[in-house]
Amino acid sequence: MNWLDRTGAAVAQVSLAALCLIPAWFFGGRLPELRVAISLAAAVGMGAAIVRVVARKTAPFPIPGLAVCVLMGALLGALQLWPQPASVGRPIAPQMWSLRSELTSDEPETQSAQRNGAAETSSREAEPSWPLSLYPAWTRRTVWMLFLCAGIVLVSADTLGRPSEARLSLMAVGLNGAALAVFGLAQQFTWSGKIYGLVPLPPDGGSPFGPFMNRNNAGGFLNLCLAAAVGAAWLSWKARPSAGADTEKSPVGARRFSAWDRLLEVFAQLNGAKLLYPVAAVFIVAGIASSLSRGATLAMLFALATLTAIGFGRRMPGRTVLVFAVASLAVLLLAWLGRIDPINERLQTLTDLQKAGAGRLDNWSDALKLVPDFWLTGTGLGTYRFVYTIHEQRACEVWFYHAENQFIETLIELGVLGLGLLVAAIGIAAVASVRLLRSEREWAAVGLAGLMMLVSQ
Repeated sequence: MNWLDRTGAAVAQVSLAALCLIPAWFFGGRLPELRVAISLAAAVGMGAAIVRVVARKTAPFPIPGLAVCVLMGALLGALQLWPQPASVGRPIAPQMWSLRSELTSDEPETQSAQRNGAAETSSREAEPSWPLSLYPAWTRRTVWMLFLCAGIVLVSADTLGRPSEARLSLMAVGLNGAALAVFGLAQQFTWSGKIYGLVPLPPDGGSPFGPFMNRNNAGGFLNLCLAAAVGAAWLSWKARPSAGADTEKSPVGARRFSAWDRLLEVFAQLNGAKLLYPVAAVFIVAGIASSLSRGATLAMLFALATLTAIGFGRRMPGRTVLVFAVASLAVLLLAWLGRIDPINERLQTLTDLQKAGAGRLDNWSDALKLVPDFWLTGTGLGTYRFVYTIHEQRACEVWFYHAENQFIETLIELGVLGLGLLVAAIGIAAVASVRLLRSEREWAAVGLAGLMMLVSQ
């Protein structure tokens, strides 16, 4: 590895670290100024990765299938921005063309009648060309974000290709999540209506947790951090050869080296490194529950159940006990902080399914009525908040920015092709995680973290 390759690797790693750790502390990356900084950091990382490929003078690293899916999704969005003439746009997106015509035909009827003859001639010579997206400004923004995501996946595949680098990433993200959770818990006891005690909530209000304006965003991000902390803990509790390993091979030795003996051996090996990441997981679990995000809490419980099943399946009682210990300590922490009652009250709203899902289920039902009209081209990336009202049948006091269902939102915005890419991306990530989980040592922890990230989102 020459100096140019080493420098490129260092720059790319610093860029990735900045992207993973810093934006969450600035209102979850919501500020426009921060989005510019995120774009610059991603561009620097991609540039460093290109320098590495050139410096190595070897074949480029294999392009991950996940990056291909994200890139193709971005290209689909870019096609939605490409103006299409009526001869092309009207057959493939007739409803979009009809809506465009209604929005642009604001000329008074009297003037229109006077210009009727001239208009017929001019329309034949120069037919209008319109993009397939119903709101190109938001589509451009979302397309740019997808291109950045594809680039970040490529940089990660090139930069984090060694176990030591992947392990360091899990540790950093897990500890950062614990810090966010601790800050969120502390802020709940000192809440003054302002984040950091300085920044007021936006005019439309909000339900913040920690530096996030929205508790659902906070819960979703903390679930990702929990997966990283679990992966780091899995590594720190890696099984080591013990004195009882040889005797365990014989029937007599197996009886002597019982499950209780194994548990005692686990406690005998405790040290600071082994305790750091489980403790981080305890705070993250408590933070997710205390955020009062019902979806994030249920997703966390499902992820922990998946982790427990993996522990049983791989015959790792020590790690299974660790999961129960983390969950129990998180409950004790929440009880000590007096957060059990608010959490129970929030979760009890799920028992009345009609009230709990009325707004969201009605929104999905109305939005799906767009599918027959936009099944091929979609309404445009980032346009869900503007288009679901076309077929809205029930009055609602809230404006749904997102469907909170990636499958429905992708089907509406990108059509069946986009939905296929989403399913393919999830499948590729799941298969890769399972393969890594079946490998040895560090990569198994990465696979575990990846699988938990998938099931918790």
